[in-house]
Amino acid sequence: MRYAHASRTAISLCATRTLREQLSAYALRARFANSYQLLNKTGKH
Repeated sequence: MRYAHASRTAISLCATRTLREQLSAYALRARFANSYQLLNKTGKH
């Protein structure tokens, strides 16, 4: 019983970590895209 609970906790921790990594990567990509678009707008004039 205790082992099952520990493995479940480890699985959930791993899942949340991958989710957080995906979210941070998505946020970084979105921020980069936004800054890139801003640079293009200011560069064109």
